[in-house]
Amino acid sequence: MRTYRRACPTLTGVVLCALLCAPAAAAEPLSLQHALRSAAGLDEDIASAEQELEAARADTATAASDLLPTVNVAASRSHANQEVVSGDVVLVKEDYWQADINVSTPLVDPSAIGGLVAADKERAAVRADLDLTLHEVLYGVVRAYYEALSAHSAIESARASAETAKVLEEAARSRLAAGTETVLGVDRARADRIAADGRVEQAVFAAEAADLQLAHAANMPLQSFELDPPDRPQLPVRDSDARVDLALGGRPDLLSARFAAHSARASMAAAALRFSPVLQLRWDWRYTDNTSFYGADYQERWFLRLEAEWTLPGILEPGASVARGKARRHQAVLAVERLERDLSLEVRTAELQLDAAEAALRVAQERDAVAQANLDAGMRLYQEGLATGLEVTTLKDDRDIAAAVLVVATLDRDLAEVDLLQVLGQDPMVAYGAEESP
Repeated sequence: MRTYRRACPTLTGVVLCALLCAPAAAAEPLSLQHALRSAAGLDEDIASAEQELEAARADTATAASDLLPTVNVAASRSHANQEVVSGDVVLVKEDYWQADINVSTPLVDPSAIGGLVAADKERAAVRADLDLTLHEVLYGVVRAYYEALSAHSAIESARASAETAKVLEEAARSRLAAGTETVLGVDRARADRIAADGRVEQAVFAAEAADLQLAHAANMPLQSFELDPPDRPQLPVRDSDARVDLALGGRPDLLSARFAAHSARASMAAAALRFSPVLQLRWDWRYTDNTSFYGADYQERWFLRLEAEWTLPGILEPGASVARGKARRHQAVLAVERLERDLSLEVRTAELQLDAAEAALRVAQERDAVAQANLDAGMRLYQEGLATGLEVTTLKDDRDIAAAVLVVATLDRDLAEVDLLQVLGQDPMVAYGAEESP
């Protein structure tokens, strides 16, 4: 295709002009704060966890209802009409009405109390799971944003390289016309410019793919974005021990495990209390109205009594239920202990990875600056005829490598900061300013 364009420069100019003048779909500006707010409001995993919390609240209300008075109302009516002929005529007619109201109020119900406590602990555990889901989803959005931002930076580096390759090709052609460059040198410069153009196209496609990943993570329409580098987050406290204490007090996965342990303890207690006796106060009221051939009879009675009930289960059921609950509780406690034991290592590892990433970034920045200075000097010498095309091409390759390393090093530093913030349990909405008004 490029050979055809060189053969038809007029047509190529017309096509390029038409492409530049044609209206293009502008990329939508997207800040990291907007992406976080979008994910927090629309992500399916978060919405599913919220519905799980609603179900847990309903279970708590159901358990609480076992401790409230219960009312039973019943009413019945019967009618009989019979005629018997045996010498004399006898008519039998009867209308019978009856209404009953029973009110039972638990006075001592350990099983219901244990069920309510267990349901409330389970609700708290589900709430902690929701916070953990929100935490993981939002940090996924932050990572996707930095990866897309890095892909956009790669486009800028590739375009700068392509522009330099174009200048070198033009200079080589000028020197060929002046007799100070060979055809081989021009071909080498042209091949380098073609390769640079190809890297620009690849970088554009990679950035579009990264934008799609970001849009998917933020629960937004799949499209390209215009991204702005966010302000670097403020890392909490510099002391490692203080950071460990901070993580112990508020990391969502640790809090979720702790609430799960509390819920397991409450469930074990509820399983044991299920076999305890129940004491309740019961009030019964009955009204009857019996109208028959022989007259009418009206009665109204009420009773107030204290009832004790104890249901004895099978011989193996209590022990099995308690043993099952004890095993679940022990598992939950072990999960908490494992997280607490690993936390110090995770914090220190994340700190070291950030230190290493920052050191690598400083080296990459210095290397990029030196490579750019060498390329600028080489370009000047080449245009003055004091350097060969091969020397300048080598300097350009060094500059391209340095620029690519700088892009990767910047992404590594940004992601290392994200990892440390997540290990410390920091809220990404606060860390990246998404709670502020848009």
